Amino acid sequence: MQQNGMISIPDFEPGSQRIVTTGCGRLLVCRTDDAAFALDNDCPHAGQSLFGGVVTNDRIRCPFHGAVFDLRTGQSIGSRLNPLRLYPTQIRDGEIKIILNTAELKDKS
Repeated sequence: MQQNGMISIPDFEPGSQRIVTTGCGRLLVCRTDDAAFALDNDCPHAGQSLFGGVVTNDRIRCPFHGAVFDLRTGQSIGSRLNPLRLYPTQIRDGEIKIILNTAELKDKS
């Protein structure tokens, strides 16, 4: 559900991933035991989906070519790829909340 630049995702268990379509595009949302991460779904290497990439130690590995990115910073690990675009998240009342920049929402429409 999208509302005033925020999306709420209920019933999101640790260890799971989902693709969410927003006014900012398709985002990949990953949940670990203690955090949630929202990022552009496309790998900057070749535009492939990051969905299904292995998440360990707050890092995600692209399932297509193996590039690794830090989910806290978006930076690539061990390569010179462009960083992932990240979106702020909160876990509140069992839901993941993604905060979207309303200026970006207007630019994409």
